Amino acid sequence: MVRCPTVRYHTKVQVGRGFSLEELRVAGIHKKVARTISISVDPRRRNKSAEFLQANVQRLKEYRAKLILSPGSLLLQTREVVQLKNLNWPLS
Repeated sequence: MVRCPTVRYHTKVQVGRGFSLEELRVAGIHKKVARTISISVDPRRRNKSAEFLQANVQRLKEYRAKLILSPGSLLLQTREVVQLKNLNWPLS
């Protein structure tokens, strides 16, 4: 969550383009892991307000709590698929 930069809209709060590195650090998420679980990272962003920092960290923690990850054993099972060979498929 960020504030708009101009004088006319500086009271408006909107969703930013990505989370800052500090927000990810406080939430306990590594930046490379964040990208793999569909969290956008904006390394240029800086936090000016502790209020918005805590709000974004809370959003990250809620997202991570709702996230369902498949176990690693299922990923290993999909890699062990055997390709069928010597099948004659009829041409139509």
